[in-house]
Amino acid sequence: MDDPTTIDDVLLLVRKDPSDARMRLKLAELYAKAGDFPNAVASFEWVGKFYAQQGYVMKAVAAYKQVRTLLNDKIPGLAASYAHVLPVLAELLQRIGLADEATALLEEIAEGAHTRTTVDRLEAVQVPATSEVRPVSLAPSGPLAPPPAAIAIPALETTRLLLRGHRVTDFAACAAMWADPIVTRHIGGRPFTAEESWSKILRYAGLWALLGYGYWAVEDRATSKFVGEVGFANFKREIEPSIGDAPECGWVLASSAHGRGFATEAVAAACVWADEHLKGAKTVCVIDPGNLASIGVARKVGYKSSERRTYKGAPVLVSVR
Repeated sequence: MDDPTTIDDVLLLVRKDPSDARMRLKLAELYAKAGDFPNAVASFEWVGKFYAQQGYVMKAVAAYKQVRTLLNDKIPGLAASYAHVLPVLAELLQRIGLADEATALLEEIAEGAHTRTTVDRLEAVQVPATSEVRPVSLAPSGPLAPPPAAIAIPALETTRLLLRGHRVTDFAACAAMWADPIVTRHIGGRPFTAEESWSKILRYAGLWALLGYGYWAVEDRATSKFVGEVGFANFKREIEPSIGDAPECGWVLASSAHGRGFATEAVAAACVWADEHLKGAKTVCVIDPGNLASIGVARKVGYKSSERRTYKGAPVLVSVR
């Protein structure tokens, strides 16, 4: 493939080599041209980080400037999620001798922070016009209940993987995975913010505590690196026709772990656990019809009878095991 011209073509190459910055840059440009600005921003940021780490400061500056331009002109609502980009860009500008431009950017950052703080303070001050303000006691009326005991999440081992409970230290790798447009193309259709990724980790813990099943972090045993997530959940999705309360199997892998058979290995282990612990319960999986790789994984581990249903106005495939 000499000169890929479509998003699908470039995604195929990026999956083969996730560290190919040239293809990542091409992908960002194609996303921007197609009007998919959230994925374009996430891709340009990835390129900027990569070039900065490799010492190609001019290329990093160019990528970060694209992020800034798209946020300002196309998706200002996401600017807060990428506030960390501007200080990085300012530092890089200083390193290549553009001190005036760096100073102007730092002043812009300071002005923006001042404005947000002022607005937040004004919104926080709400004085009742007529009613008397009475202090409310927050002291407990009785003895405090002891904190709940930690939930013991079972660890599962396969030939190459360890499935274990999530840890706070997984956050950086988890957030990086969910911010990768390669990963989220068929899961939500846009990169997730760090805040949303943190909410996912908290939700995983809640699943185990409330339902007795949930998601595992997937770790490569050879490197001890976080490479993805797999498990079961009841997200109360408003799918038509409904899937009821059937445990829903789901999985996601970092793009660096694609193409190695990890998904099939992890999902198969999770399903063996479910067969033993979710006695007789049928499980389902919900997949974007365009996600051919996940459809293949589902078939390999025994999910059958795919039916087209509707979720949030879009078609999905629901399979049962």
